[in-house]
Amino acid sequence: MITPQELLRLLRPILRWWWLIPIAVLLSGSVAFLVSRTETRYYVARSTLMIGNTLESQRPDPIQLQLGSSLGRFYGELAKRERILQPVQEKLNLPFSWNVIATYMLRTAVVPNANLLEIYITDSNPVRAAAIANAIADQLIAYSPTSPDKVAAEQMTIEQQLRESEARLNDLRARIEETTFRRQQVVSASDLAEINQTLMQLEASLSREQETYNRLLSFKNSSVVNVLTPFESAEPPLAPLPSRRNITILFAGLGGFLIAVAAAYVLDRVDPRLRGPEDVRERVDMAVLGNVPKGPPIQSIVGARSEQRIAALRQVQTNLMLAAREEGIHALLITSALPNEGRSAVSADLADLFARAGHRVLLVDAEPTQPYLSRLLNAEPDLGRPWTRLRSEDRQELLTHIIPVAVSNMAFLPVAPTYDAQPAMLSSRRWHELTHLFTSIADIVIFDGPATMTGPDAALLAPHTDGVVVVIDPYVEAQELIIQSKQRLQKDQRTHVMGAVLLEPSALEASHRPLLGAWPWQRRPSLPDGNGAVASTEDGDAHEPSRPATEGKPVVFEVDTSHMPEAEHVIITPPPDPHEEDRQVIVTPPPDDALHQPEADTTDPPDQNGKIQENQNILNNTADTNANSSQTAAPAHSHGDMQPHKTRRKPVASSKTAGSRRRSGSAKSRTRHG
Repeated sequence: MITPQELLRLLRPILRWWWLIPIAVLLSGSVAFLVSRTETRYYVARSTLMIGNTLESQRPDPIQLQLGSSLGRFYGELAKRERILQPVQEKLNLPFSWNVIATYMLRTAVVPNANLLEIYITDSNPVRAAAIANAIADQLIAYSPTSPDKVAAEQMTIEQQLRESEARLNDLRARIEETTFRRQQVVSASDLAEINQTLMQLEASLSREQETYNRLLSFKNSSVVNVLTPFESAEPPLAPLPSRRNITILFAGLGGFLIAVAAAYVLDRVDPRLRGPEDVRERVDMAVLGNVPKGPPIQSIVGARSEQRIAALRQVQTNLMLAAREEGIHALLITSALPNEGRSAVSADLADLFARAGHRVLLVDAEPTQPYLSRLLNAEPDLGRPWTRLRSEDRQELLTHIIPVAVSNMAFLPVAPTYDAQPAMLSSRRWHELTHLFTSIADIVIFDGPATMTGPDAALLAPHTDGVVVVIDPYVEAQELIIQSKQRLQKDQRTHVMGAVLLEPSALEASHRPLLGAWPWQRRPSLPDGNGAVASTEDGDAHEPSRPATEGKPVVFEVDTSHMPEAEHVIITPPPDPHEEDRQVIVTPPPDDALHQPEADTTDPPDQNGKIQENQNILNNTADTNANSSQTAAPAHSHGDMQPHKTRRKPVASSKTAGSRRRSGSAKSRTRHG
């Protein structure tokens, strides 16, 4: 028995493409109506012939009635032959041949119980239809072996003979009566014998004449079978045949409905779009972690849209934790088939939520082909040694690449630039070393990218993470692309694909959504801003491929601190002991006097070792002045979990930082950091 869920799954293509049904029914019905209005109206004329003269006979013979029915079928077939129709066509001077009459216009029928032959002619001209029917009837009568003229002449002869025989009978009866009277008057025997002889002769003649009369009368009253006589002549019909317009429209609408249903299933099969969670589960065989509205990160929007996005992302975070293994999530890869800003926004927001929960989060931009995340955070990569070349023991050097963000417990590692924005093309062992290095300084490492279809890096990185989340943009990415992405990720059996996150398009994108996926140009719209408008794609800076910064140019990170007066500037302090693995990166706000610290006048940036030593001094001094708070707020554990703490020290310029700059009258600050 089919369950309601199975029935709904079978009907889903029809419900999805429901608009095809009214369009197809309306279109087919309209076409049928227009065609029926232009169709030709036809008229039918009927002519009837009687087979034989059985009805005129006083004693009809049943055998002759059956024979008349057989003759009627014979004459019906004979009426469709050239011998009959060709003279009709010539007589009426018709504009078409006799074959047209036989094929399209003529129809005969026999009434078996009445020995009647009906001739029907269908024509668009009622007068011509009646004329053709009568002409065919006349031609059949003329072709029959006993024409009515001959039968009438024969009947007249019989009647004449009957009258003559009746006169002779009357004369014989009169003579017999006279002879009988004379016999009564005769007295002699000789005369009596003569009269008796005469009387016997007269009676014999009367008997013979009576037999002749009866025979003539029988001929007159006998029926003729093989004879055709007109019974009803055809008259021009007054009304045409009933129109089949309603039936035609009904069947056309039914045909349109069936075609629409078939088209719905075909389109549902060939449609490359993934319209909802059901499609992802059924077609891609991937769990759905949630739907997230497409837009910028939480920190960039306010109001109802921010609350809606937070609720959606918390649902994704909850499903992530439920889908995680017992060890939890320490390294998470958020990827997609193609690079897109929606995925980068989801990565930033998940890092934000995990940081709010007390986890120390390192957000890594691993998409060198299209570093949307670095652009969203206004972060530029370091021109020195890229982090993709770091080894597992280069923990201190990793700290020099990390920049702060305006969220506690969260740090950001910008993209490692490649030549001409090409994929990183790292081996699986290198990704393993980098993952181990990143997890040594943070509780949770979230990789934004790389995309699965731009290179092998996503498939090589995935086995070394605790889970993979695939962000799907149904507006851009087709079904086959997602399936190929999943197959590429699962080439290594260690990969744990936790599920998919669907991006819900904005109202502006949904209004321009094509009927069949992103055909034919696979459009990738820009990310909507906080007000729901889509950013212009003509901005070259917004869509420019990754490129290394100019030598000597500091990296500037803009933070909106209008709602965070205490976090106008943030710095990253490295752990005091570089050999202590349980100490993690701490994102701390600067002391109050840092707000009034003038820019450091540095002409020549110190070397890398000096930068690390300065950061070590910062953390050591901070530890001396806040020993009690540091010990209680940062207990060590297996992954070096430490709660964030605040230090009241002046920020120290690093190798590529000339100091902190503030714009007067603005709530935004820039921290220059190497």
